[in-house]
Amino acid sequence: MKIFSERFNFTINMESSRCKFIPGEEDSCPGTISECRFCTTREDCFASGGTTFTLYFPPAKTTSE
Repeated sequence: MKIFSERFNFTINMESSRCKFIPGEEDSCPGTISECRFCTTREDCFASGGTTFTLYFPPAKTTSE
């Protein structure tokens, strides 16, 4: 995606925060809330960490006559 953004003149950014319940590289997420010993609801999981992608498409250049 980054290569496409450079070629087609848009920006892409990613911001990520690791789940607070799995702070170390040796820790892992079970992949499903029903198997997580820390979270009981989707909201618990969503509030514990996550990733946000932001895309910006600048306005098209207009030509003057």
